[in-house]
Amino acid sequence: MLWKLSGVYYEDLAYFLQEKEEKLIVLLPVKMKYFVKSLNVKTKTDKVDSKSIALYGIEKSFKDKELWTPPSKNFKNIRDLSREHTSLIQNQTAAKSQLHALNHAHFANKNVVKLKKESILFYNKQMKAVEKNLKELIDSDKKLASKIKKIETIKGVGFITIIKIISETNGFLLFNSISQLVSYAGLDVIENESGSFRGKTKISKKGNVRIRSSLYMPALSACAV
Repeated sequence: MLWKLSGVYYEDLAYFLQEKEEKLIVLLPVKMKYFVKSLNVKTKTDKVDSKSIALYGIEKSFKDKELWTPPSKNFKNIRDLSREHTSLIQNQTAAKSQLHALNHAHFANKNVVKLKKESILFYNKQMKAVEKNLKELIDSDKKLASKIKKIETIKGVGFITIIKIISETNGFLLFNSISQLVSYAGLDVIENESGSFRGKTKISKKGNVRIRSSLYMPALSACAV
């Protein structure tokens, strides 16, 4: 059975089918998007989408190693906490930007400024709580903890960065090659050339944005070496 990955809304069905020992393939939406384009399908309805997914399954010969593998309970907890940490960072960054604007505004409301400062402190407190919880989960798995300590020796790669990457890749069990991982993260290179024309070469950005954002600062650190 094929299922198109859409947020977390597929998970209940995926786990149910897995418990029933059904073979399941979970696809990234971008793969189906390009397949549907090749069919020249212009209409988009649930019925049309279902037919397209069925055709994809008929045409492609899947291997057992491509079957969906659910993350362990511990890994899923790590992933959820990691994503919450990212959400808290985004909220805190937004609050800091708003506070900066208020501090430069003409006669800013003091109560609003106070609330923004309290929000920033709250987000910081929540992030520390999440980080503590993450470390407790990692320490409970000695094998995983040992691997993370080794990776932390890489300059510019910290604990949170490692956690975010391994949690988004299910410990890299989702991939059979480096190229698959690069594509999944949206870091695959797109070239735009035709004849003598040389367009801009860039990364696709059609993949897991959490992995790309986690690797941004380590990449800058590596470039500075």
